[in-house]
Amino acid sequence: PIFWAKKVLVSSLNRNMEKSASQVVMPFAVSGCFFLARNSSMKKVGNFDENTFLYMEEIILSERLRAQSMKVAYTNEIYINHYHELSTSKMSKKKKFKASLSSALYYYEMYRDFGKIKLLLVKLGRGIMFYFWEELIRAMKRKKHRIEL
Repeated sequence: PIFWAKKVLVSSLNRNMEKSASQVVMPFAVSGCFFLARNSSMKKVGNFDENTFLYMEEIILSERLRAQSMKVAYTNEIYINHYHELSTSKMSKKKKFKASLSSALYYYEMYRDFGKIKLLLVKLGRGIMFYFWEELIRAMKRKKHRIEL
């Protein structure tokens, strides 16, 4: 619940950014299935952090670039058709959640200097979101679908 408002706000900002006139913006970080980077920039920041898998990789890379006074940019002029969850389609929701949580906790600890209490709050917030709110939303969608049939 703590991060739900942030998630809604970020997704709203992303939608507004995508709908805006053609332009280049400098966000805090970029996230997605496709990006371009100079080889020299990637080498300078040590490439990807090998301690994460599938989640938080772009956020960490953005942090590393910014730490080296490099900029991260976004443009809506290019569109990539992304087949969502193709690489994770055989993973259970719980396994995806655990991988995402593990990467997030690593990011917050290593790149944002979160202590044990803040990390516990991240775990609690994400756990409540996954095990309670998202389950409740799925149940409501199933019920709505049955009513419409």
